[in-house]
This record gives sequence, C-alpha cells and structure tokens, in this order.
Amino acid sequence: MKFGAAFETAVILSATPSWAEEYFEPMDKMHLTSAEREWIHKYAPLAFDWVEEAEANTLTVGRKLSDAEIELAKSLSVKNPERIRVLVTSDFPVPSNKDLYTAFQNHGFVFADSAGMTLGHAVFIKPEHEDDIQLLAHEFAHVAQAEAHGLRSFLVSYLAGLKMYGYMDSPLESEARAKAWRSANGTD
Repeated sequence: MKFGAAFETAVILSATPSWAEEYFEPMDKMHLTSAEREWIHKYAPLAFDWVEEAEANTLTVGRKLSDAEIELAKSLSVKNPERIRVLVTSDFPVPSNKDLYTAFQNHGFVFADSAGMTLGHAVFIKPEHEDDIQLLAHEFAHVAQAEAHGLRSFLVSYLAGLKMYGYMDSPLESEARAKAWRSANGTD
C-alpha cells in the first residue's frame, strides 16, 4: 500500500540522532525548515513513549472487534485486525508530558474535542460516537497507516504533518478522512 501524499510531503533531516535513524528514513523526501526539524526531534521520542505506553495499557482492556468491524478494518487495508482493541470511554489518554500535550494542542489536535483517537492498535471512541461507522473507519485507516510503515515511522510522519499543516490539513488526517468517507459511502 502506498502512503501517497502523507509520505511525499516532505523532510530531509540532517544530523538525525541515532535513536531515530530508522524511523526518519521514510521521510527523506520531506522538506522541513530547521525549526520544524528541531521540533520533530524534540517531540518524536516523547510521542513514542506516550503512544507505546497507552497502546499497551489499552490492548489489555479494550474489546475485540466484531466480525463486521474486522471486515471493515480489512477493507481499509488493516493487516492485523485481530490485534485492534476498541475502548469506549470519555477519557482518552493524553500525554503526561506537558510540552508534548501543548504541542499537540497548539497545532489543532484538541484532545477534549476528539470523537475518536488511535494509538497503534488501540482505538478510543467516545460513548456518544460508539455507533459511528465512519468514525471507526477513520480510526481503522490510521491503524492501516501505522501498520504500513511501522508505528514509530508513522508517528514521525504524523508529527511532521501536524507541524507543517496543522491537524485538519495534515496529510495523514486528510487521507484517513477520505478513506472513511469512501468506505461509509460505498465508493471504495
């Protein structure tokens, strides 16, 4: 599966720290300013820790997908739908690191306003949106994105899109919205 615009959008990272070399490798076509590059280098390791911890915690308590949800996930190119767990909750996990939390908020990702959120194979849905198939499809599209390129590479790309375009216009969010819309409207 090609990632499309999400990975075509841009960054040549110079002086990549050793912890990140393999995760930044797919991003060699991106064109970031030095300030954007520094921002990603600062927040990527914090995002890795937060997402991996929240995913691990949720995979033990979230519910398995129904047969219909498994088929939906497969239709969105999820390779391992059996690994997905859904947690219906009003309280989504947020970064405990205040700088990371603020960075997300400042770029349009407002945790309190989110109807759904995906961290690896952990999908969070607010109770009032539990039956929203298009939202579930959107979240499954993010699972497929992370599976296609690895969670950490996905997070670096997500952060780059967030920094460069803001939440609403980031390539990964745009791609997930488009796939969810097509899935919900039977055009995919």
